[in-house]
Amino acid sequence: MPFPSDIKTLTSLRFFAAVLIILNHLKHYLLFDMKDYTGLWEQSYLAVDFFFILSGFILTHVYLGGIESGQLSIRSFLIRRLARLYPLHLLTLLIMTGLAMTSLRFGSIVPWSGHFPVGTFVLNFLLLHGWGFVTSLAFNIPSWSISAEWFAYMSFPFLLPWLLAKKPGFVLIISFGGLAALWALSLIYFPRPTTQLTSDCSILRIMPEFTVGCCLYLVARRLKPLWRPGLLLSGGSVVALMIMHFSWPDLLIIPVFMLIIVAAADLTRKDYRGWLASDQMVFWGEASYAIYMVHYVVIVLILNGAYNYIGQDFYAHYYPALFALTTIVIFVVAALVHVRFEHPARRWVLKRFDQTGRGNAAAAGE
Repeated sequence: MPFPSDIKTLTSLRFFAAVLIILNHLKHYLLFDMKDYTGLWEQSYLAVDFFFILSGFILTHVYLGGIESGQLSIRSFLIRRLARLYPLHLLTLLIMTGLAMTSLRFGSIVPWSGHFPVGTFVLNFLLLHGWGFVTSLAFNIPSWSISAEWFAYMSFPFLLPWLLAKKPGFVLIISFGGLAALWALSLIYFPRPTTQLTSDCSILRIMPEFTVGCCLYLVARRLKPLWRPGLLLSGGSVVALMIMHFSWPDLLIIPVFMLIIVAAADLTRKDYRGWLASDQMVFWGEASYAIYMVHYVVIVLILNGAYNYIGQDFYAHYYPALFALTTIVIFVVAALVHVRFEHPARRWVLKRFDQTGRGNAAAAGE
């Protein structure tokens, strides 16, 4: 029972992961410590690790046939991946560069030092700023993970053929073991786990998780659908939230993410027609990249703007309403950017640089 070409449930799950990232960045603007009540806002950065595993799973699903037949063009693949990532990255980078010239700076996450980081800007422009060349986040803060994704994309055409030459189950066990070992060693070297690495060395974070995602697909496609995948998906989601709520070790959530991904994918092998496959949820899942890329820009504009220009007393009195306004604006702007900019820009790049993939939306997206 193969997976359908379009695994809609996994597309929808990306929306919830993007929401968790928004929570993680909003915590810096709270006037109290959310950790006194829950660790969810603090550890919601783990949604990035969900994206990394999911990326390996979905890319393997989309491109496995081309690699097995030897017909995958590496040039075409990389152009399609770049068409997916770069236009929105460039747009938000330029906007944040403009904001850097004002008193909004970069927000409360990374204070503006007053000296424009030319080298960091160049690395951001080239999508190299998550490879360990910079020591701190700057400009559009979440884009470090896009730089990491670009590294994984460049590795994928060489990684997957190597994985296909091995036994899928064995490689999955080895890759997860390697992830656990790196996680432990990172505590000594950095000292924090790989799941907390960002611009300093995101490659160590994404590559083992991306590889686990690739292997997970190779194993899952050979197995029968899980028993009661809907129940397992719900249970896995609850466990993932508990791990973040109670601030348990990050590594525990990785196998839970693996279960969630396989369970959600297995729903589609059983002709699932529930809410996760609805047109509305799929739209917001497809817009998750826009949500991820624009949310920090909106946060800086509204919350920093209110704090710096209207006044600290106003911010302290009305910040619950400001949070609500910020959230609404994030989703409205993301939807507009997704429809009016992201899709047209992606089509333009494919039309201009990839004659073999013109109009191939399935291959251009995830």
